[in-house]
Amino acid sequence: MAEETAILCSCCGEPLPPGNLAWDLEMPDPVAYLDDDDRAQRTLFESEQVFNIAGLGAFIRVILPVPVEHDRTATFGVWLCVPDAKEWTRINEAARKGGSAWAGITFEGRLATALQPWPDVFGAWTRAVVPGPDQVPRLVHSHDPLLARVLTERWPEELIRARGRHAVRPLSGGPTPNPYRRSLWSRLSGR
Repeated sequence: MAEETAILCSCCGEPLPPGNLAWDLEMPDPVAYLDDDDRAQRTLFESEQVFNIAGLGAFIRVILPVPVEHDRTATFGVWLCVPDAKEWTRINEAARKGGSAWAGITFEGRLATALQPWPDVFGAWTRAVVPGPDQVPRLVHSHDPLLARVLTERWPEELIRARGRHAVRPLSGGPTPNPYRRSLWSRLSGR
């Protein structure tokens, strides 16, 4: 019986775990391009799930589900920029309340991740929905032709697994805790 050849990560050369189809990108691309000093001076708030950077905007981690051959789904923890301050306030209020106030919330923004192998999705306007209580929002729709294809067409697993840079921790596979559970807002409100 032939042994399966491991797919190597193109950024570090290490073998990807068999069957891995979940990755998280650590920060929005515009934030990643700031040097450490500039980022420290401009950061208004930062967590694993939220960045608020003066002059760049408010970003929230969302899951980009990508259909993969053999009825599987790859998940990417990517970043959405919510440019409207009132909308950002509405999202934060729902997150602080959690539970049913958070479940089902819908919002829109611009994708702030140039995701490989589709880097041209960067900047695409898209819609996210929180699928249930204490879960991370998922992208569900875009009028951008490429992002709409990424969300709806089935892609070869090889293309997905050999896609390029990855984060070591596959946090985006499946239900994830409410990103605001241990946030500054929760600590300040005593929740």
